[in-house]
Amino acid sequence: SEQLLARPPVNRSTSIVTRQMWINMLGQAAYQLGVTLFVLFHGAEHFHVLDGHDVDDSKPSVHYTILFNAFVLMTLCNEVNCRKLEGEFNVFAGVCSNAWFVGVLLGTLVLQVLAVQFGGRALRCAEGGLTTHQWLFCVGAGLFSLVWQQALNCYSLLSRRVDARRKRIKKKPAHGGA
Repeated sequence: SEQLLARPPVNRSTSIVTRQMWINMLGQAAYQLGVTLFVLFHGAEHFHVLDGHDVDDSKPSVHYTILFNAFVLMTLCNEVNCRKLEGEFNVFAGVCSNAWFVGVLLGTLVLQVLAVQFGGRALRCAEGGLTTHQWLFCVGAGLFSLVWQQALNCYSLLSRRVDARRKRIKKKPAHGGA
């Protein structure tokens, strides 16, 4: 892109992973881990299904299918977030200009829906798929990662402003100094 070409060169000793990237990775990991642990430890009672630990090993559980589906959908939505590495707020800017990205994203989504709804025993997903309520939870968990990214971007922006202000304050000479 033109923006990329307009950037100044980066020093060879500079880390390839920027502060913003660390915030994105750790923030999204924390969110996905939180949702995954919630579904793992409280999903059975929340969705009124048998706990995946209690289901016979020969039969796939609805509980673990919800866990799998939520994780995949969070990851798919985070792929959109990962296109912007500098804290840009509009993560959808230019998304349709890359046909490969859109194709892979939509293809993966279609395969996920087919796997969960019709994969059954062959793919170790619950037979009959998930209910509308279970799908809404999974889709909501995925879409919320887009909202969560905006919160991470706000945090990053505010922390950069605070750091810049601290640097300005440190550079000011003390009163009465020469």
